[in-house]
Amino acid sequence: MRRQLRLIAFVTIIIAAVAGSVVTGSDPPTTAAERAHAAESGRSARHAGPTGISQPKVPAMITLPPTLRRQAARMSAGILLDIDGGNVLWQKNADAPVPMASMSKMMTALIAVERIKAREYLALETPTTVSRAAAAIGGSQVWLAPGEVFTLGELLQATLVKSANDAAHAVAEAVVPDGNIRSFVTLMNRRARALGMPRGRFHNVHGLPGGKPALDNRASCREMSRLALELLKHPEARNWCKTRVAVFRDGSEHAVEMRNPNRLLSRCEGVNGIKTGYTRRAGYCVVATCVRHNRMLMAVVTGFRTKNDRERFVADLLDCGYESVRQ
Repeated sequence: MRRQLRLIAFVTIIIAAVAGSVVTGSDPPTTAAERAHAAESGRSARHAGPTGISQPKVPAMITLPPTLRRQAARMSAGILLDIDGGNVLWQKNADAPVPMASMSKMMTALIAVERIKAREYLALETPTTVSRAAAAIGGSQVWLAPGEVFTLGELLQATLVKSANDAAHAVAEAVVPDGNIRSFVTLMNRRARALGMPRGRFHNVHGLPGGKPALDNRASCREMSRLALELLKHPEARNWCKTRVAVFRDGSEHAVEMRNPNRLLSRCEGVNGIKTGYTRRAGYCVVATCVRHNRMLMAVVTGFRTKNDRERFVADLLDCGYESVRQ
């Protein structure tokens, strides 16, 4: 476990270095903390120069076969990372901000589990009463009713396993002392800046589309990989992300069987997380982690027209990635 956490911390630095503050369209570090982070990235990353800035991007290591190239041409953006080796194996528009859809829930869960770990008035066992606002959220849900009481852990599980929008809203209300969702969204944007996600912008806690494109939650694929790596530091979140089926309201006549929409968990060897997403503007998206031969790869892809296209591409991309790192 300690080795895995050290690797996650190391590859987070690598991702930041590869992004580079001078990549076209990116924002330079503006705060002392950001400048220190950029300097640390430059010293630590094997592909960055001595200053960590004004360096070219690391070239992709994988040349996609023709079939995968045709699939990649139909997607919006993506990146493939070798977590153990600290390398970017492939990328397409990896620094362009794109709609996150339900992958936004990684940030919702991260803030909650960090508050729990810090023992800030919260625990997984904390009872949480469902509000009318939470119960009214549509889309993917576990059909919460106003006045129902669940533990915060149960709601987090529903958020990450079922991708339940109503549960995500209830989690956010439980985390902020005043129960104000806008306060929680402020925390999301503040945490994004701290993680080095300058293109990340959150408008809600679940990832449902806004009334116009500018109000969609957005981040680049590289930034989403940083967020995912941070979430993986928390054992409870890791377990929920790899859970295929669970039951909500277990033992109740209103029990809900929660099936994880990440079908790669059962269809692709070694996949153990993390989060899918879909809206019309985002297309079908996924952040997928995979472990084979004690080596972890992570793929982040967005903008596919169908679930099958997304899953076929990620499965084939992971195969190419493992073939590359074995050579």
